[in-house]
Amino acid sequence: MSAAVQTQPPTQKLEIQNIKSHVRDPETRKILWFDANHWCGPSAISAVTPLTSGEAARLIRHQSGKKMVTGTYVCEVREALRACNIELVPLPIMGFFKHDPWKHLRIKKLKKDGHPLPTLRAWLEDTKVERSHGGIYLVSAGQHWQLISGDDYVCGKTEKIVPLSSKHESIRFRSIVSYVYKLASTGVCWPDAPVLLPAQSGFDWLRQNELIAE
Repeated sequence: MSAAVQTQPPTQKLEIQNIKSHVRDPETRKILWFDANHWCGPSAISAVTPLTSGEAARLIRHQSGKKMVTGTYVCEVREALRACNIELVPLPIMGFFKHDPWKHLRIKKLKKDGHPLPTLRAWLEDTKVERSHGGIYLVSAGQHWQLISGDDYVCGKTEKIVPLSSKHESIRFRSIVSYVYKLASTGVCWPDAPVLLPAQSGFDWLRQNELIAE
């Protein structure tokens, strides 16, 4: 497909997915190349967009000017998701809390806005009803980005969606929650940024018009 006849790249529904670490040919399903960044920020972006985690990292580099992507700030993740037509809606951590958070805390010195911060386990317990109504939550706990939707959980450590009820060894339930966002989008799209490697530039049309699935 030539660039002259390309149509506007399609949008996809906002949903939680496995983190993408490679690109497949849409017809043969043969792996064309591997493209991964295993840090939590790019992994979280990959889990809700058509980007691989490597492409997500290059998007952050393009926007921030960083030479490499390891840890990520809220603003960097927010701008990368915004480029894919996803907005972060901040939620007050204590807004949902119905119980005394002190009983859940192992580290009682941590506070935010005068309130003790809950562990991930405590936050999950207190938001069980809200999460059952749907929606995708981006949570920073223990300085680690993770995505939660209902009982589904994914992060750079699990790489694939795992149920919270499984108590997967990579889910750090005792980590302290510092930020919570709910994701909103009218349709996830391909970012208008150079996220492919130079050797992959001829595959622009494939990456933009084929939502690669596992």
